[in-house]
Amino acid sequence: MQQNSNCPSDFSAVIVTPPPDVSSSALDDLLNNAEELMAELSQFPAHRVIFARQIEKADSSTIATLIDLARRATEHNCKFVICDPPAVLDNYLDIYLPGDDRSQCIFYTDRDAAIDCPVPWLPAFQPTTCGSIDIWKNGHWHASYVWTHEGMRKAGADPS
Repeated sequence: MQQNSNCPSDFSAVIVTPPPDVSSSALDDLLNNAEELMAELSQFPAHRVIFARQIEKADSSTIATLIDLARRATEHNCKFVICDPPAVLDNYLDIYLPGDDRSQCIFYTDRDAAIDCPVPWLPAFQPTTCGSIDIWKNGHWHASYVWTHEGMRKAGADPS
């Protein structure tokens, strides 16, 4: 894995950076607002990456959503990874997906060996207060979307 360097030319991914609250009530709003985009991306053959470090609130519905994202990736012969999950999320993962970090598709960018990352490359983490979805196609940033109360809004510039 390479991080913050040249992206491999065959790298395609859906990068999700959730907002701090992804408990069931907030998650319902987020998913409803992203329904159209998520339907479009459900058939996109790409890795699924969750930058989870800013999550402050999570529950079992959060894990169900993560499992669904992992399923979508594996259906396309792609990889899934949760980067830097905070303790609140890691505790739920230990309950619902017993095993070590590697079997849970967890990767800590500050302490794990690059070879242990399920995906070959990670873009730089971009913090966001409202959450975002970034799309990479064939080694290039393609589009970014941010969650709003009215739905997903396409952002204008490359996040890196």
